[in-house]
Amino acid sequence: MRATFLDESLDDQWYEARWIVSAAATFHYVEDAVASECYVSVSGDVPTVVEGTLRMVMEDLDVWSPDELVAAVDDANDPVGRGSALIRLVIGSPIHYDAEIAERVYDGLDDPDHRVREMAIWASSYRAFPQYRSRLRELAERDPEGSVRDSAREMLEFYDQAGVAES
Repeated sequence: MRATFLDESLDDQWYEARWIVSAAATFHYVEDAVASECYVSVSGDVPTVVEGTLRMVMEDLDVWSPDELVAAVDDANDPVGRGSALIRLVIGSPIHYDAEIAERVYDGLDDPDHRVREMAIWASSYRAFPQYRSRLRELAERDPEGSVRDSAREMLEFYDQAGVAES
């Protein structure tokens, strides 16, 4: 695959470089300091071109399959590992609402450990779906941990700014 460098952006939490790989597809490389993850994605307006480009990328890189991402959440033995796996799962999830992935996000938002709840709130920012709003509102109003309440309020503000409507 031949690509032409398009641009890059950098701040204290995020680095992204983009390449044009065809008239209908752009390849993105991201270093996310907050999630402590690096990942790639392909975007574009023609789904068949994006999917084809993504298949080529997946042949050349060692990527986690959707099943491996789900298993990492389900098999995590400690709260921080579970929260980190949840963030990876959401980053690697489809751009449309997926009930299986959403179930893991809801489980994270309901986790007894406040660290997992906070990481699940953060994970919800990568795929900000209207379906998460009601649970985020509950956390913002009733969670026993002040930091979780604050994080949920901040995420709801992010949803408002991003135009994520009520479901």
